Amino acid sequence: MRKTLAVAVLFAATTSLSAQSLTEKIDVSLVNVDVTVTSHGGPARGLTRDDFEILEDGVPQSITNFYAIENARGKTIVATPSTAAAASVPPAALDERFRRKVLVIIDNRHMSIHNRDVALAKLEQLINDRFVSGSYDWSVAMIGERVHLLLPLTSDKERIHGALAEIRKVAAGPSLRDAFQIENRTAPIFDNPIIESIKLGSISNSGVNALIEQSNLLQTATDAATTYTCVLEAARSFANAPGRKIILLMTGGFSEDENALFSSDPALSTQRNATIAMLRSWLVREANASDVSISVINVEGLIPNNIGADSRGPNFNGAAFASPYGGVRSSVSSSSGSFYWMARQTGGQSFTGNFVDKSLRDFDVASSNFYSLAYRPSHPEDDKYHSITVSLKAPGRYSLSYRNGYSSLPIEEQIERAMRSTMAADMQPSAIPLNLTTGTATAADVPGAVLVPLFATVQAKELQFVPTNTGSVARVDIFVSVFNDSGRLIRTFRTVREAHAKSGTEGDGNFVASHALRLRKGAPYRLVVAIHDQVSDAVGIKSEVVRF
Repeated sequence: MRKTLAVAVLFAATTSLSAQSLTEKIDVSLVNVDVTVTSHGGPARGLTRDDFEILEDGVPQSITNFYAIENARGKTIVATPSTAAAASVPPAALDERFRRKVLVIIDNRHMSIHNRDVALAKLEQLINDRFVSGSYDWSVAMIGERVHLLLPLTSDKERIHGALAEIRKVAAGPSLRDAFQIENRTAPIFDNPIIESIKLGSISNSGVNALIEQSNLLQTATDAATTYTCVLEAARSFANAPGRKIILLMTGGFSEDENALFSSDPALSTQRNATIAMLRSWLVREANASDVSISVINVEGLIPNNIGADSRGPNFNGAAFASPYGGVRSSVSSSSGSFYWMARQTGGQSFTGNFVDKSLRDFDVASSNFYSLAYRPSHPEDDKYHSITVSLKAPGRYSLSYRNGYSSLPIEEQIERAMRSTMAADMQPSAIPLNLTTGTATAADVPGAVLVPLFATVQAKELQFVPTNTGSVARVDIFVSVFNDSGRLIRTFRTVREAHAKSGTEGDGNFVASHALRLRKGAPYRLVVAIHDQVSDAVGIKSEVVRF
């Protein structure tokens, strides 16, 4: 069995350390909740702060900030307790918090090549017809054996079209699955016991059919778990980013694999169903913690009831039919229950019709028309998950979509969560220029390994210094993550360093943090490094691929 070398880390800094602490920074954090309200099939407009009621853990909260976003670039109505009347803010003043940042994820594991390419053509049509360069940002990723980021956030139409064209070159559905061995598919991405529980298990039924059935159950459960885990990683990469963060998952029907498995081994089905249900709940919490809404378009659409009879012969009763992706499907349709709840609990939408172009248009309208509410919780940042409930006091028939919870985490922990994703450097804003360099690798004390010096350099003028009795000091959080060539997180760690300067020289020189990494010789690694200025909350982040 192949073993991964542990990563040994040595810390050093060109600046001295001291026990002197910085003056405590006052944190006036707010909890933001974006609420999409629809009525009679379209956005509900004209609602005010007084029409909404918001509860945290069942306790009513006072809405301190209220914004009505219309068409993402239209008027923004701002209302706070200190204003007697709502103020109209021109489009140019639209806050960066409301700028849409859409990560499109193409799930190649659960789509046929034909339906995927049709969906991509409809997406390109939306980009051409409705997307105005600069109005918001798009990013593109695809799911194979893991999530691959093809395009960081951009508003450049040509680059978006180029990324979508690359996806067409890749196999999808069963053809994609043939390219991977079963041991590669079952390898956990995050060393998570939920994923590790997806194993074939013991064969309780005799015969080849039972073996095939249980193998198919393993296949479907593993594929579903891979998709959920890849979306989870993408949500984490957004953790500390500002804006209206949205994941648009374009996939096929796979949620029925955990809801309608027809297995002769009920215990095995129960195990698989429980595993996927736990993973789905974990994904919802992680997305809400990152304030990322998930919208889902099922590009496979609804499936006629008699399709099984056509494909299995006259003796097949049509109660269920084999899925082209392994396992067994319900005959009714590509089930949308899991998609619906995953979207609803994160503030997104689920589109299950057969018309992808209409689903994309509806997504564009829904994501650009919403109300943003904010309240100040009575508790400090306590590292706990809190439930959110939003309702309307206004009379009428409305449908509300919003994240149903959040994690009360300081910015340092949000960055740390983002650093568990290889995509973090591409999805996080970088306000502090950061330079990464590596020194000459030397032989390590473990056969086949090398010791690689890593240097993260920031100009001192980019840091915020605070006066002290002996000069000035800046305190910086340093985060480092190491991923192997398959995108698996090997190690992530965090430390704090202080930069000291004499009064009047705060902007002189550089702040340098050095790290010695013990890596396997010859293997490529992705290094992601981030720094956080504790006074200004500015963040710098960068990624490099190294091989020695």
